[in-house]
Amino acid sequence: MALDMNAAVKITASVNGQQAVDQLRTSMDRLRDGAASAGKTLAAGFIAIQAIQGVTQFAANVLNAADELSKMSQRTGLTVESLSALSYAADLSGSSVEEVVAAMTKLSVKATEAATGNKTAAATFSALGVSVRDASGQLKTQEALFNDVAAVIRGISDPTLKAAIAVEVFGKSGAKLIPLINTMDELKTEAKELGAVVGSEFAANAEQFNDNVSRMEYLAKGLAKSILSDLIPAVNRLMETMID
Repeated sequence: MALDMNAAVKITASVNGQQAVDQLRTSMDRLRDGAASAGKTLAAGFIAIQAIQGVTQFAANVLNAADELSKMSQRTGLTVESLSALSYAADLSGSSVEEVVAAMTKLSVKATEAATGNKTAAATFSALGVSVRDASGQLKTQEALFNDVAAVIRGISDPTLKAAIAVEVFGKSGAKLIPLINTMDELKTEAKELGAVVGSEFAANAEQFNDNVSRMEYLAKGLAKSILSDLIPAVNRLMETMID
């Protein structure tokens, strides 16, 4: 039986149309898969870049902190190890190592006044039962004196009296240091156990590294100024010629 031409055309169009749809669907699936794969690659690359930047920034922060501890050690006479342990303890108790050092300095000044005849300062230490001199008759170090006074304050049960004495011997920030005073020994031990204590050699190397980076920056600026000092006049003359 002869096949009707119109029917044949419809069948052919239907088949071809379905094939086109299938091909389009396949192409879209491939495009979607490719986009997904590219997206994953871009995401992985972005994450990798962020991770590298994070690690770099973290390393810079560690070096900067060690550098500052080295300089602070030179200013205060405290060891880097002591300062880093104090920094850990202060941070966890709501204060800062800078505030602790400031309190130590005020206490040291008061101790010097007591040792040189200031009756009011001498009476303060006498009331605390703390000697400003060590067994050899020398003035105690800032750290030793701070630890002795902190031990006395830590043993006071009356919070009002504790705060008053802290302010008297450490200055206005004394009350803020009470949480540190209460937990200082435990937190300093914890700092050692966690590896948070910075060694003097590492701190000195960090300070030298940062100082050398600064020197290189100044060297680069000097080189740039040297090049630009010869280049800028020529560029200015060229621009003036173009303007005229």
